[in-house]
Amino acid sequence: MERWREMERERWREREQHCVREREIVCVCLCVCVVCVCVCVCVCVYVYVCVVCVSVCVCVCVCVCVCSSVLHNNRCYYLWKQAFVSRLMDTSWIGLSDREKEGTHKWVDGTPMTSSWRHVKPRDDGGARDCVVAGEDGWSEEPCNRLHHWICEKVLDLDHLEAERNKEGSVMPTEEEEEAPSITEFHSSTHVLPVGQTARYTCHAGGTPEPTVEWLHNGRPLVRDGTDDQSEAWVERGFLFVRGGRYGVNTVCCMASNSAGTANHSAELLVFDACDLTLDPNTANGLLSLSEDNRKVTWVDEDQSYTVHPDRFDWWPQVLGREALTGRCYWEVEWEGWVDIGVTYRGITRRGAGDDSRLGWNNQSWVLYCSDGRYSAWYNRIETDLPLRPAGSTRVGVYLDRPAGSLSFYRVSPGGGGSSDTLTHLHTFWSSFTQEDLLPGVGVRWGGSSASLCRL
Repeated sequence: MERWREMERERWREREQHCVREREIVCVCLCVCVVCVCVCVCVCVYVYVCVVCVSVCVCVCVCVCVCSSVLHNNRCYYLWKQAFVSRLMDTSWIGLSDREKEGTHKWVDGTPMTSSWRHVKPRDDGGARDCVVAGEDGWSEEPCNRLHHWICEKVLDLDHLEAERNKEGSVMPTEEEEEAPSITEFHSSTHVLPVGQTARYTCHAGGTPEPTVEWLHNGRPLVRDGTDDQSEAWVERGFLFVRGGRYGVNTVCCMASNSAGTANHSAELLVFDACDLTLDPNTANGLLSLSEDNRKVTWVDEDQSYTVHPDRFDWWPQVLGREALTGRCYWEVEWEGWVDIGVTYRGITRRGAGDDSRLGWNNQSWVLYCSDGRYSAWYNRIETDLPLRPAGSTRVGVYLDRPAGSLSFYRVSPGGGGSSDTLTHLHTFWSSFTQEDLLPGVGVRWGGSSASLCRL
């Protein structure tokens, strides 16, 4: 910016010098005219030669015409007692213009004079003209010079001037400004990973100067194009690769940094044992219909005339899974409406309308309640409202780590731009699970609601 200011000052110094030279020419011409007049008078008095007088008068006329032509054609615009750079540090003089006809104002740099700038009006003070000046308190009018033209002056702050020039295609030279980094692209090949398989991540960042990108796996920085000590994660050609070697949640982080700051983006990767689950028709309440190879349950408001079975829920609209959950297992459920998703001991009561047979209302079961507007966690009749909202997601991930005594729920959000879905942690129950079998369970709270076990 300082460099540009100096360029503007130098340009106006040259213009001022040009004005001084032209005024000198005018002064010389006037002096010649005066000399000619004096000679004419002397000749007329002492010689009485009329022819000579006529010749001298012609010379005087020619000189006057030349002076007028120089003054009119060059139009040197000079500001009396005014600096070319304002005393206000955030402004700068940038141009003058003349107007010979009504409505023909323009600046000497060629830009039009828009309606946002006031046009000058003449005063009756001996030929002086007004100059429009912009200051901190707005516009004001001050005498500028005594040339026989109407002139204006345009004063803009430098930010406005830069915007004007950019709009006209002429960019004012500026120093490159620093910009803090931002993550512009983050892709992952998967959000859940069976043991032994590999996931790939991509990360790009923008900023000035160009930021450097670093990968972290479970909080540990990774050497570019190398492996960590346990060879579970490594960076190759800018990509991060994570091998599913250990069960549980892995955290990966892309961190970008430059002299202006840092930015990061994190994601969770769940390493699990594959578990293929289905629903048990012998446990389904009579108002629930099973479909899609016993993977989907829907409240249909019509009794399904199931055969009598001791495992069937006769009051609450619920159904359990067929396969018992052992070790570590992850599954996903696509839901619609008002649904309970969770696990329960096999020995939960199946008869009656009491709390001991309702999922989440006893110490035998743990569920996540899902609806369009909210999530809540239920255990032993205690509800915990969760701050995170579905936000358009209709899929929930469930991860049971029985040896660690944890049951975790995740919101599964669709990925964009070719990336995989993303996991967002919702809630974790902690319990010292007994040796009794655990089964997945689904409760459907209202007509038309449904839940489906997803194929991973």
